[in-house]
Amino acid sequence: GIEAGPTDAILTIDGSGRIEVSGGANASALGSGYGSSCGAITINGGTIIATGVDKGAGIGSGYYHSSCGDITITGGIVTATGGMNGPGIGSGYYKSSCGAITINAVSDVRVKSGSSTVCIGNGKSSNSVGDIKVTNCPHVILDNSLGLGYFSPNPKDISGSNFFDEDGSNVTDKITVQ
Repeated sequence: GIEAGPTDAILTIDGSGRIEVSGGANASALGSGYGSSCGAITINGGTIIATGVDKGAGIGSGYYHSSCGDITITGGIVTATGGMNGPGIGSGYYKSSCGAITINAVSDVRVKSGSSTVCIGNGKSSNSVGDIKVTNCPHVILDNSLGLGYFSPNPKDISGSNFFDEDGSNVTDKITVQ
């Protein structure tokens, strides 16, 4: 995986290239590893395919007391898949955390949960995730065929966004906003 540096760092991805990354043992694909912490993650462009393995998030924190800073996605094409018990975007399994998750004005977002968890937010048995906002995104696919729901906690704002399940059905009206 790609570790997002120390807690005071910001990993920024810009441009039109392609990054395809998988997490290592109990680590997120893009974020922190097992029992470690990382800084903020900002994605402004490119094609990003991030697949968590074991108990890490696709984008966010790894397993076991791991943490990451804020996650901000404002461009590109993003596909994030959680590992076992990890969300596509958010905090990994067991007492892990991450900051706020903001996805704004991204044309194509695909997020798949790991088993027994949600697509965006807290992984299984995780402690905390900051505010979740997914705004002005015309096409967000939330594949929760193995998990427990779309978000945890419920998002603060989904204005201007449309959400679809893995079968293509519009599920925007099924999402509860805090």
